[in-house]
Amino acid sequence: MALKARFLPCLRMSERRWREEEENTRREEQRKRDAEEQKRQEEEGEKQKKEEEERRLQEEKEVVIQEAKEREERVKSEEENRKAAGMTTSEEDWKEVVKTQGTRLVKATPTLKPTWSSARHAITAKIGQLTNAETINRVTTPSSSIYRPLAKALVLQAETEIEAVCCLL
Repeated sequence: MALKARFLPCLRMSERRWREEEENTRREEQRKRDAEEQKRQEEEGEKQKKEEEERRLQEEKEVVIQEAKEREERVKSEEENRKAAGMTTSEEDWKEVVKTQGTRLVKATPTLKPTWSSARHAITAKIGQLTNAETINRVTTPSSSIYRPLAKALVLQAETEIEAVCCLL
């Protein structure tokens, strides 16, 4: 008995240490499980964000493609309507006038070449930006056939600028 009494406190101490070690081991395992769970949740969150971003980008692409198709269909229908009505675009008119009247007329009569050149330089210098109504009137009012192709170029530029503004809206 004396031995038992002597070793009893040591046994209790070792039991206490054993319990503490077990409790520490359980806490450590729980902390690892919690860390793994948190990491897994973060990865799932990132995966969901990535999927949502991909879905959003795909929807944007589809919208852009749909708009392009609609625009193309609109242009085709406008072109068909113009052809059915026997109308042409200003660009086609301009090309035809330049072919039939402008340069051929000037080449046929050499005395018109200086007039043609000076008029062309006076007009094309102002075509870049159509901001002044006075310039537009000055360019489009001459009745001479020399000025018509240049006036057509001015109208073509105006239409181009209007289309550019409309596309931005």
